[in-house]
Amino acid sequence: SRSMQRHQLEQYDKDGLIDLILKIQSSTPLLASSSSSSSSSSSSSLSEGHEANAATTSSKGKSKAKRVFDMSRYKQRHVALRISYIGWDYHGLASQADNDNTIEAHLFSALKKTCLITSREDSHYSRCGRTDKGVSAFGQVVALHLRSNLREGPGIIQNTPTPSHMDRREIARASLVIDHDLDADEKELDYVYILNRVLPPEIRVTAWSAVAPDFSARFSCTHRTYKYFFLLGTMSLPLLNEAGQMLVGDHDFRNFCKIDAENVTNFRRVMLSLTVEQVPQNEGMYCFTISGYAFLWHQIRCMVAVLFLIGAGLEGPSIITTLLDVEHAPEKPHYDMASEVPLVLYDCGYEPGVVAWRRPLHTYAKLVEHMYQYWRSSALKEAVVDLMHTQVASVPIPPGPPSEVKAPHIPLMNRPRDETLERKQSRVETKRNKAAEQSPVTKRVKRDDVGDTNMKR
Repeated sequence: SRSMQRHQLEQYDKDGLIDLILKIQSSTPLLASSSSSSSSSSSSSLSEGHEANAATTSSKGKSKAKRVFDMSRYKQRHVALRISYIGWDYHGLASQADNDNTIEAHLFSALKKTCLITSREDSHYSRCGRTDKGVSAFGQVVALHLRSNLREGPGIIQNTPTPSHMDRREIARASLVIDHDLDADEKELDYVYILNRVLPPEIRVTAWSAVAPDFSARFSCTHRTYKYFFLLGTMSLPLLNEAGQMLVGDHDFRNFCKIDAENVTNFRRVMLSLTVEQVPQNEGMYCFTISGYAFLWHQIRCMVAVLFLIGAGLEGPSIITTLLDVEHAPEKPHYDMASEVPLVLYDCGYEPGVVAWRRPLHTYAKLVEHMYQYWRSSALKEAVVDLMHTQVASVPIPPGPPSEVKAPHIPLMNRPRDETLERKQSRVETKRNKAAEQSPVTKRVKRDDVGDTNMKR
């Protein structure tokens, strides 16, 4: 047989293998000429200097050229992603020009690394709730165009023009409910698995859904629900409940938020519900569950701060009514907001049929295991801190000078107050007018108005 088996070759020593190769080479003209040509080429390249040597570097030494991913080979699909994150160590959800440690910065880094998008600018991105620094989320929703395995189906972008006789908002309302094809989605990319492989451990994609091309994570949302966790301590649960119910309904919440006079003009919001309940299997731990159509900047933390004053007996429930009456209380009194750490964006709601969350079983099992390991690590840290506290608290404190006396509570309506909303809006308008006067276009117009004198300078 002309071919040799591996076990036969293994019987040869080094010299024997060299003799065998030379014998085969001499008996095969094509192989011999190829070897000669290669040797000649190598010798020639060595005599031609550095450039020639670099051109004939062995394949082992060559660095592979980075392959450019061709996104044009794929269709795009409008997809909603449901995201959970522990936000304590991040500077909020939204991207910032001078800070890469935001949820969106890490999300878009993962999206580009996995070639699901080419850029944020081309992704038609929308977010439901903009959480601030230190705030977490269990049900944040974002939507954008992602690379798809499919050529057609729900959410696949077909680049069809918008009919000229229809208003775009009309089309969006009519087309948000789509026929979700479970069989087709089985062939789709596993967006949960792909992104979670490269995201930081505190940020997880928990589900995805195909959505209509006109779906907006923000404007298609029907309600948002937040939870705020706290230790009840000596606070009165009945007072918290009573005061909380006063916040439900359609109100002007300018005294329960941080006023952004430059971007917001309407401070009326609708609170759908506010409840106080004990956290299961966690004695002493409670949480507010607050639902509404939309919320103002720091609104939850301001409402909770005032509720805590009422629960502690420092303010009466009637302070809620007083602060909601903006005609008689047009200026917000100074008070500290509640901490951001226990605040969670719990859920973002949509009309039935608009989203159908996909959680591939094998991927979700890995997600549950990941969250268990994260919880386990946190539980161990809690045990260490708890033991440290117990040990420190067990040491008797010797008699000494009296501890610092806590300053007495100053009623909210007796405290210094902010400017009125109207005053702030007036200052913003003055600032805008001044900026417009200093713009290059305005300057050019003024120079033209005064004739040739200024044009000669």
